[in-house]
Amino acid sequence: MTGLLSSGFSGYSLEHTDIGGYTAIDNPLLEYHRSKDLLLRWIELGAFTTVFRTHEGNIPEVNHQFYSDDETLRHFARFAKIYAAWKPYRMDLVEEASKTGLPVVRHPFLHYPNDPEVLGLNYQFMVGSEFMVAPVLDPGADAVEVYLPAGRWVHLCAPTHKLL
Repeated sequence: MTGLLSSGFSGYSLEHTDIGGYTAIDNPLLEYHRSKDLLLRWIELGAFTTVFRTHEGNIPEVNHQFYSDDETLRHFARFAKIYAAWKPYRMDLVEEASKTGLPVVRHPFLHYPNDPEVLGLNYQFMVGSEFMVAPVLDPGADAVEVYLPAGRWVHLCAPTHKLL
């Protein structure tokens, strides 16, 4: 998240993340394998960046993959549809980025510089000026607390207003 948000301030306007990451470690000193929980959360995050792609990693057989089980595949398919649903807006933002250098994925400070609360937001971001995204990053968690600056906000995934 830090790299995703800071890259926009550094001139990278088309940020994304390889869903699931790349590096697995499998040796006697350290073992790190991508879990199902991590991949599910990373899929959700990736759907709101400019590129929605997975990566099997450097040791695919030790990492949970989007095709490892039916639940993960359904989750991936749901968020692929969400990614596809905001394509027109994404294309507008990519065009805006090419003309102005503004990143597609933005720290809320870019739109709310006078709101002191946004300075402390390390793990939520905006997509353009219209979407606020607050990914669930902690293992085992299924919700996060979200700060919304002044204005009118609509929860796209709430039961009363489903994006898909």
